[in-house]
Amino acid sequence: MIDLQTQSGQASQRSGGVWDYISASRLNLWLRCPLAFKCRYIDGIRTPTTLSLFLGKQVHHGYVDLAVM
Repeated sequence: MIDLQTQSGQASQRSGGVWDYISASRLNLWLRCPLAFKCRYIDGIRTPTTLSLFLGKQVHHGYVDLAVM
């Protein structure tokens, strides 16, 4: 749990969600565009997968299936 100091001077507690993990990429996104940070990490809105990423994942799964045989 994280204690946050509010404007009234009282501590509020938050647990779970976006407050559990802070990374450099999350901080950079916050600095670039706070609205994008909110959409991705607070609201949970994900960007659609690009065609190249989709194709790469399918090829990877194919290789894994071949390696298991």
